[in-house]
Parts: sequence; structure tokens; C-alpha cells
Amino acid sequence: MGESLREWLDDRVGRSAGCERVLREDGRDDEATFERIRGNVFDIARTVLDVAARQDEDGAAYAFFIGRMERLHGEWCAARERALEHGDEGGAHVEQIKLEALSEVLRATDDLWAA
Repeated sequence: MGESLREWLDDRVGRSAGCERVLREDGRDDEATFERIRGNVFDIARTVLDVAARQDEDGAAYAFFIGRMERLHGEWCAARERALEHGDEGGAHVEQIKLEALSEVLRATDDLWAA
């Protein structure tokens, strides 16, 4: 149940942290911040996966995980729209980064859940 996904998320969190570190050393602070945001999304998904793993049945765990990811998607879409309505392009960009990372998580979930 989701072990391959857990490994993928561990890898993504680690790679994001490494990339953020390199970007900061390079003086590219904005890009480093965006990479940290991506890493945070992967870490959130990893935490939700850990909670889902406590479910009694694999189907319940999958439903819990997907449900939480879909809820985050809805919240972040709404936050992006609010930011755009208020002319906050920076805030909208942050929400877009979160949504893109979440899309990666959902694609990996499709590929790796049963693996």
C-alpha cells in the first residue's frame, strides 16, 4: 500500500531540499523559495500518506489520501483565484507552484500506489 509512493515522496523532498540549498548558495533566493514551496507540498503529501497508512484497508487508505489531495487542490485553486482577483500576482504564482507540485503527486499516485 503506497510504499513506492512513500519512497518517491522521500526522494522528492530530499531533492527539493538539495536544489533549494544550491539555489541559495548561488544567490537565487526567489527560485530557492519556490523550490522550498515545492518541497513543502511533497512533505505534506508524505504526511497525509502516513496518516492514510493507518487505515484498516488499502481501499480506505487510498480514498483517504486522494480525498485529502483533492481537498488541497480545491483550496489552492480558490486561493490562486482570490490572489488574481486582488491583483496579487506573486501570491497567485505561489499557489500555481503548489498546484503543479500537487499534480506531480497525483500522477505519481496513479503510477505507484499499487506498485
